Amino acid sequence: MYFHLANNAIKFTKKVGRTEGSANTITIIVEDKNEDDNDDKSVVVVSVQDTGPGIDPEILPRLFSKFVTNSQTGTGLGLFISKSIVEAHGGKMWAHNNNDIFGQRTKGARFYFTLPIINKSTINQPTKTKTNTDAINKEEEGEREVIITIP
Repeated sequence: MYFHLANNAIKFTKKVGRTEGSANTITIIVEDKNEDDNDDKSVVVVSVQDTGPGIDPEILPRLFSKFVTNSQTGTGLGLFISKSIVEAHGGKMWAHNNNDIFGQRTKGARFYFTLPIINKSTINQPTKTKTNTDAINKEEEGEREVIITIP
């Protein structure tokens, strides 16, 4: 799921192109959260946010359905399969345009998925993230953030 969402973000962010003085970015955040204030129900929340064109409002209500695409090369199955896999493992997946939640003219979209944590003690183990040299890694307690600038 992570690869598919990041790949889509890169593909659609590149479509927009850059305006002078701005950078197209993709922000990936991984958080450890408790569901419903219950320590026994911890989840990992992964979000992938981009500064691309956002999700076409006509597609948004059926975004995770079969054969829905706004791409010349896609089959429209990637998000459907990703959501099916997440739900089969007890997680959830959703998305929104950035301006839908922030109420301002912000570009791009944000996709989320959650997965239950089986052994919470493993979440704080160091992870290796392979990114390009322009990436900025930021770690805080319970959260990892990677910001990638798209040339």
